[in-house]
Amino acid sequence: MTGPALTAPAPGLGTLLRLRAALVRNPKVPLPTALKFLPTLQDKDIKELARDRNVPATVQAQAKSWVLKREQASKGPAGGKNS
Repeated sequence: MTGPALTAPAPGLGTLLRLRAALVRNPKVPLPTALKFLPTLQDKDIKELARDRNVPATVQAQAKSWVLKREQASKGPAGGKNS
């Protein structure tokens, strides 16, 4: 028994994610608000923000930091057992 909630995301969720991404990219949005929304974005949006030079420098730096942390976490612990 699979209902609509199990097969499709909540209505309006895509719109909400696009809205948050647009707000983070907007240079007129207050910096604390943009930084608050940053962790709620999808990975692809954060990677785009890390490369985008049209966003505030603080937002770009936080996005780069987040991308680096995700990449390091996906590689596993550094050094291994033979270090």
